[in-house]
Amino acid sequence: MNDTIVVLAAGALGGLLGSALRIPGGSMLGAMAAVGAVQLTATSPLQIGAEWAILGQLLVGAVIGSTLDRRMIKSFRTVLLPGLFAIVIMVVSGVLIGVGIALLGFAEPLTALFGMAPGGFSEMTAAAVALGASAPLVASMHLVRTTAVLVLLPLILRPMSRRAVEREADTDEPRTGGTAQ
Repeated sequence: MNDTIVVLAAGALGGLLGSALRIPGGSMLGAMAAVGAVQLTATSPLQIGAEWAILGQLLVGAVIGSTLDRRMIKSFRTVLLPGLFAIVIMVVSGVLIGVGIALLGFAEPLTALFGMAPGGFSEMTAAAVALGASAPLVASMHLVRTTAVLVLLPLILRPMSRRAVEREADTDEPRTGGTAQ
């Protein structure tokens, strides 16, 4: 019970710090880093019951479920076909890259597949825990991916948005006709 209190307290403090620093996935990453640091400095390994992992998964599921509403369900119709196409591409890519990572010996197959699967790293890490993959490695893989997307996407989109604004400005300019007054 004492270990559980230490783990939960360290996780809460680390999670709050990671969130306050606005790190992508900071609450989960901060909690993992803090508990990992406590675990590395402890004289004996800290033990926390498996029921806490189940509780965490239940909480993640409840939070995700609470975001659904009727408007979101209606919008699914318009994005269903492009969404399915994107899902197929992302899942196939993730599986191929995950298999490559496993074959190269960087991670166990299940860990590599969860690490390369599309999705948020909170959800993928929770699923990895449930199926026995390495949660810290899965979370780290998703952190690298998320950080890269958050850094690279604005660099890619900025020139595109400038061109769109320029095009819009060109179409908004009043046209001068050839009629003389």
